[in-house]
Amino acid sequence: MAVRILQFNESAVTPIDDAELYRFLFSYESGIFKGCNITKGTGNKIKISSGRIVICGRVVVLEDEEINAKLSPSGTQNGRLILRIDISKGLEEAAQLYTQVSANSSKLVQEDINAGGTIYELLLASYTCNEIDISNLTANEDARIETVVDKLKRPFTWGRLKDASS
Repeated sequence: MAVRILQFNESAVTPIDDAELYRFLFSYESGIFKGCNITKGTGNKIKISSGRIVICGRVVVLEDEEINAKLSPSGTQNGRLILRIDISKGLEEAAQLYTQVSANSSKLVQEDINAGGTIYELLLASYTCNEIDISNLTANEDARIETVVDKLKRPFTWGRLKDASS
């Protein structure tokens, strides 16, 4: 059948069907929409509070987490905290937090995981480090997205509307 309704008794809503709805609601943005505050712990520890992140419409739930950040093998280097989604892995390994340290940051992998891609990485924070400690931990505020509720709370502006006739 060429036409079907997804939300109906005895129907099956696939993860992609569900993700595409959320993707639309979040205006095709990926990022943090609740919680996930990032702070420095002792030594090389990074603390992340519980929260929710949406990646290509797929919701990721984070519980309070403390991870050991990778340190520089020698001298001061830049590091970053990344959320990596790999849908080719099993449920328990599909979403992982990891840190990386290098003189030059490589480009993040951001494939469309709803259309054949398998990996999406989101930068959550950056830091500097030496052989024993991290410093200058900075959350990536660009990773925060407005929720629909946040958008509705803003004052309405006619200038944001496009003329349907053009």
